Amino acid sequence: MYRPIISALVGGLFVIAMSWFGLAALAGAHPGWDMQVALIGAPLGALLAMLLGWMERVRAAFIAGVVTSALAYALALRGKAAFAASYAEDQLAGMLWYNGWIGLCVGVTLALSAVLNRASIPAGRRSAPPPLV
Repeated sequence: MYRPIISALVGGLFVIAMSWFGLAALAGAHPGWDMQVALIGAPLGALLAMLLGWMERVRAAFIAGVVTSALAYALALRGKAAFAASYAEDQLAGMLWYNGWIGLCVGVTLALSAVLNRASIPAGRRSAPPPLV
């Protein structure tokens, strides 16, 4: 019952810590809002990971996290390149860059939480509580 919560919290805190130590800025996020995107994206990814973990959809959560991360990173790189080429005038490109990084934090949190959730499953045990009836 608590396994999806704990794995989602650890995954979210890991993404926030990596942004705090500068990994997001090193990977291409703007240094002015690298921590902000982690503080927005990590709780959203943790919430999705908890919901999918309680529904016993750990594999789907991992696949969704990887696909979301890949697409969001591609959008963020495209937005960054267009924003820099326009000398910071293209607002749509700036929003693609910013929201792409939020999506990347959501996807990484979701995928990491799914891995942690799957790794902590004892053989033959489910995470859902038994029915009350």
